[in-house]
Parts: sequence; structure tokens; C-alpha cells
Amino acid sequence: MLIGKSKIAKKYAQAFLRAYPETDSVDFLQALKHFSDLVEKNRILQATLSLPSLSAEEKLKLIKLVVKESSLTQSIENLLLTLVQHHRIELLVLVLKKIIFLAKQQRKEKHFTVTSSYPLSKTEKLTVENFILESIEGQIATDFICDKALISGIQIKSDTLFWERSIAKHLSDVKHALLRQEKL
Repeated sequence: MLIGKSKIAKKYAQAFLRAYPETDSVDFLQALKHFSDLVEKNRILQATLSLPSLSAEEKLKLIKLVVKESSLTQSIENLLLTLVQHHRIELLVLVLKKIIFLAKQQRKEKHFTVTSSYPLSKTEKLTVENFILESIEGQIATDFICDKALISGIQIKSDTLFWERSIAKHLSDVKHALLRQEKL
């Protein structure tokens, strides 16, 4: 059933990007990601929009309020209305994520989250970005996060790629090697 929902969400996302080609800007995608996270965390909103007993007019009012409060564009309001009219509002978060993924794919942009054990300087951030650019083709967007659990190291992660150099990883590798030897 999940595969079916994913395919349906992808079709809505593709239709959205064909109807609104101007929406692949970085600012729009960041706003869309923020809205997607907001909706995903707000289970009450999701449940309310999914209520079959709630009339289309009431859902329309709620959608207009959400769009106004979130400073979203008319294109997102139209998407929400379409999903309500097609009784597919439960796919909203999945559709939003597919839109973001497909738009980035069209722009040949990959998003990386770089986690380090300490705050990186501008020079270090530039070095990491250059490493990524040497390893992949296309544009990149990076978010830098600090996590002391890495123990003097760095993680670079995207949807499809993962690099890690840290003492925590090295200790984990040693632990797994010892466990494998004990089993032999």
C-alpha cells in the first residue's frame, strides 16, 4: 500500500512542477521544506483535513488560514485544494517531499548535512564543500550541525551518500571486528 501512495504522491508532485515551473527556486524550496516539516509535526492539522465529516467549505477555510499564516504562495493553496477535492489530503506531506526531491533533481542539486564534533570555521566549511563537489556532479546545498557524540570527527550525509571520519566510527569498527572474531 505504501508503494501505491508513493507513486500517487509522485504523480501529484510531477503535475505540480509542470503547472508551476517557477517554483523551483531555492527560497521556495526552503519555504516548502519548512511547511512540510510543520505539517508533518502537526498531527491535529493532518487529522482535521482528513476528517470525512468536515465539509469541503470548512476544509477550504482551514487551508486558506494555514496558507495565510504560513505565508505560502497561491500554488501551494491550489495543491492543498486539489488534494482535498480528490480526497488525497492524507498524502500532503509525501507530496511535498516529492516536490522538493523532484525539484532538486531537476536542478541537479543535492542536499548534504555535515555534522561535526565541533563548530567548523569558514575555511573548514569551504574545504568540506570542495570535497563534496569533487566527489559528485551538480550543485550542492549544505547544512552544518555540531554533535559532540562524533568524538573528534565529521559526517557528510545526503539522500544517497554517506561519509564519516571520526573516532566514534573507528571505535565502532573495532568493536564490530572484535565481535566477528569472537563468533569465529
